[in-house]
Amino acid sequence: MTENKYISPEAAIQVTEVKDVTIDSLNGGTVQIRKLTFKDLGLVYAKAKDDPFQMAKWMIFAGVTQPRFTPEQIDQMKPDVATELSTKVSDYSGMTEDATEKTKNSSTTMTEATQFGT
Repeated sequence: MTENKYISPEAAIQVTEVKDVTIDSLNGGTVQIRKLTFKDLGLVYAKAKDDPFQMAKWMIFAGVTQPRFTPEQIDQMKPDVATELSTKVSDYSGMTEDATEKTKNSSTTMTEATQFGT
């Protein structure tokens, strides 16, 4: 009997993981973030349309679970807070330059992106 050399599809599924992180730009305040899935990343890129500010906005919207920010609140954030929040979500989600480029080139439709609202 031969041993299966391939992984199971379940091994590649992103399990919902959340953690509390300290935000230095908010005087050490705490937020809860979650790891983004590949679909989440595709939706973020579809909404952002290669605009780094929109990219940060939708990363925060998708990845910060507590408190829950609206897109309008994110638009009004201090730049250092928005940058730190989006970086925390990106880092926790395991995004690298290579993974980011591959995700940009994935085929996510704008219809799917509407789940994030406008």
